[in-house]
Amino acid sequence: MKPPHRRTLFELLCEQAERYGERPAVICGERVASYRELAARVGRIAAALQASGFRRGDRIGVLIENRLEWLEAVFGIAGIAAVAVPFSTWSKPAELEFLLTDSAVEALFAVDSFGGQNFAAALAEIAPKCRRLRLIVMLGGERRPGWVAY
Repeated sequence: MKPPHRRTLFELLCEQAERYGERPAVICGERVASYRELAARVGRIAAALQASGFRRGDRIGVLIENRLEWLEAVFGIAGIAAVAVPFSTWSKPAELEFLLTDSAVEALFAVDSFGGQNFAAALAEIAPKCRRLRLIVMLGGERRPGWVAY
């Protein structure tokens, strides 16, 4: 196997997409994403973040359980050289308010609910208190046929 030529996480994914195309990159339950599909979705996220004014070094939070969208968000954040700040989906609203404020995230990818917690409602209350937070991308809690994450 040849060593990777790229040095960033996003570039490495793109390189693997060129090299392995339709081979599975991620298997998440019954969902399978090829390297090419993953790179395309990640590229769209990076482009959307950039178009929204996010740049290198900006802090972007990720509040998503273990699923494909977590990887897409983290790779997309890396695609603009921003800093991914993962948060535990077991965080309670008071903890989440502290974490969002203390970490100085400017954007957040979040699942609307998980483990009995309603993050959509909690974030609606918390977000106005987090002065740096200017964008929240909310994902549905359960993946359903026909549901689009972004």
